[in-house]
Amino acid sequence: MTKIRFDFPQSIYQSLLNKQIDARQFIAEVLGLPKGNPHLDALTLNLRFNHATEGGSPEITNLEVINAVYDAAKQTGWFEISYQVERHYTCSDVKSQQKHTEVCPFEITPTEQLLVLQIPEDESRDTVFEL
Repeated sequence: MTKIRFDFPQSIYQSLLNKQIDARQFIAEVLGLPKGNPHLDALTLNLRFNHATEGGSPEITNLEVINAVYDAAKQTGWFEISYQVERHYTCSDVKSQQKHTEVCPFEITPTEQLLVLQIPEDESRDTVFEL
């Protein structure tokens, strides 16, 4: 899994602890959804990289956090994202769209105001195991 680190304002974390926002809202806020920011760019870049081996020119669109759980005692949790991979195969001028979901574990280090996401990597097969 690829790990990506994001900083966040202490005020957002306090809102999570005080139950003014839930874990899904916290993750969405840190990522900058729906408006976007460099955090969102880092996530979409990793997702594009994971889908690059499938051909075409993948673009990540319609990304949203659809579920999240956080355990404040352990300072860990997971969230689920939904997104669409749009591809354009220039040689054949064919376009495709595929909907994907990913479940990503995360850790929070409150003293450093740091959120560490673990992004699942694309599984590739080796023909040696198919014989």
